Amino acid sequence: MHSDASPALSLIIALPEDVLKWVDYVLIDPEEGLGLRLTGGATAILGEPVVLNHKVASLRSVLGGINLECLLSINVTMANLSTVTRYPKCVQ
Repeated sequence: MHSDASPALSLIIALPEDVLKWVDYVLIDPEEGLGLRLTGGATAILGEPVVLNHKVASLRSVLGGINLECLLSINVTMANLSTVTRYPKCVQ
C-alpha cells in the first residue's frame, strides 16, 4: 500500500453512511491536504488528516443544514469553524 493513501483510507473509514452518500471520491492535494468531491461538483476541504472525526461531524452538520445549490466548497479544516463558499453569480 502506498503511504500517501493511508490518510485517505482513514477518511473513508471515518465517513458515516449519511455523509458517504454525498461523496463521489476522495481528493489528496499536496497543498490543501484531504478533501472530498461531493455529488454536484462541490469540494469539501478537510486539510491535514488529524481530528478527522471532528471534521467529518462538522461536514455532516453543514450538509444537513444548508441549501446545497450553487455550492463551490465547504472548508472544515478547522472543525469548529466551517466555512461555505458559493459560486459568485449563482442565482438561488
